[in-house]
Amino acid sequence: MIFKFAWRYLFSKKKTQAINVLSWISMSGMAVGAMALIVILSIFNGFEDLVISLYNSFQPHLKIEANEGKYIHADTRLIQKIHSLDGVQFISLSLEENAYFKYGDKESIGTIKGIDAYFSETSTIDSFIVEGVYQPQSINQDNAILGAGIQSALNTSLDQPFEQLAVYLPKKGVATVITPQDAFKTAYLSPMGVFSIQQEFDEKYILAPLRFVQYLSEIDSNTISSIELKIVPEKEDDIIQSLKKILGPSYRIRNRLEQNEALYKVMKIERLAVIAILSFIIGIISFNILGAIMMLMIEKEKDIAILSALGTKQKTIFYIFLCQGVFQAIV
Repeated sequence: MIFKFAWRYLFSKKKTQAINVLSWISMSGMAVGAMALIVILSIFNGFEDLVISLYNSFQPHLKIEANEGKYIHADTRLIQKIHSLDGVQFISLSLEENAYFKYGDKESIGTIKGIDAYFSETSTIDSFIVEGVYQPQSINQDNAILGAGIQSALNTSLDQPFEQLAVYLPKKGVATVITPQDAFKTAYLSPMGVFSIQQEFDEKYILAPLRFVQYLSEIDSNTISSIELKIVPEKEDDIIQSLKKILGPSYRIRNRLEQNEALYKVMKIERLAVIAILSFIIGIISFNILGAIMMLMIEKEKDIAILSALGTKQKTIFYIFLCQGVFQAIV
């Protein structure tokens, strides 16, 4: 009986037309508010997945770095121990240095990242080549794979084989110099490809062979800045625990979430802000439904009196109007 009364009161013609209008306006407002919440959160989900996938295309599943200082020593024995762990698929060694670049009369500052042959396995960088080819090493030639932003700043051309990219790194242990050139060690790369992933990477990185960057940095072949791992994602926790036992407290192990901690926090805050704002709007709209029900109760005073005279409990009458509000929200 309660549901029949509620359904009838919802769709029956009211004596006061304003009640009908207010009721349908409040229902439409709830529908629009709910739709906006779903659509905007869906957009945020898609945007978040896109941004994370772009970051993940350049960054590994796990990254091992020194807890203190910049460099770590990775000999063959250590690499073999890591590779023997269940779930570890590929290991890539890298060395990052801030450098000064010059091509023709153009100059720029960025980060040169020395990579080995397995970098394309721990990342998907080769899928984002927009010009040229992904070939950091050729026969008797060291090549550069430039981010689209830094390539634009230097105005490099892949069609000029005799024009090379000059890379300058500060010399270690040099106290006094006669000319500015004496303070830098210089080497040259041939531009071979351009990648475009995301602005943060495109405007910062130039990829080069690992041994080239080690030569410029004046360090030995076992010294690097990070070990990058591609793993089976389901075994991440077990691998991290095993790595901590192998490496000890001198090393820091970061997964993708920890590598992009600030990004994840910003996205989470933005999502919560959107939910809070739209929920507040829906809450305000719901008061319109409450107002419409109160006006309907005033209009149905005669019906309420008849129901009471027939022995209907006050609680049952309350549930009739409560059900009507629920029906409005569902519709």
